Amino acid sequence: MLASTSLGSGAGAGAAGVGGGPPDGAPALECTLSGPELKFRAAATIALMGAEMPATLDGQRVPYGKPVDVPAGATLSLATVEGPGQRSYLAVAGGFAAPS
Repeated sequence: MLASTSLGSGAGAGAAGVGGGPPDGAPALECTLSGPELKFRAAATIALMGAEMPATLDGQRVPYGKPVDVPAGATLSLATVEGPGQRSYLAVAGGFAAPS
């Protein structure tokens, strides 16, 4: 995970704040050229920024640059970059939980 302040172009800055300015040190998941498929165990609010990767949430298209509410149990799928750029950024309000 990258802190939003370390994203050189600022492409992930809006995503890290999920609709507002990014707080210092806010994490964003960087996806290069193609993205993952992620299942959300809890409800969350996300935002996507950077190079456009077609993204779907349980089969429904997800907009870029806007907060999106994700219900618990939903699956977010990011495909391969379309158009200019190589990296997309996914931010989750409140950050990420990962096992230690």
